[in-house]
Amino acid sequence: MPDAVRALADAGFGDRLLLGGDTTTAAARSVNGGPGMPYLLRRVRPRPAAAVGAELVERILTVNAASAFSVDWAQ
Repeated sequence: MPDAVRALADAGFGDRLLLGGDTTTAAARSVNGGPGMPYLLRRVRPRPAAAVGAELVERILTVNAASAFSVDWAQ
């Protein structure tokens, strides 16, 4: 996965990348003992950060995510 993030960032898509985890089932949610989103932040984040830098990964996890989820879909 870090190689894919690096390739997409190198191709100019760093401002459109998002990382996420499947937390749609009760067993996957951290409140039910599953890995949940903390897994993404604690275990997954260091791998792409080592490949493309902490600054880009921070952008992917905060700025890009905020932009994606702040869209006014009702228009």
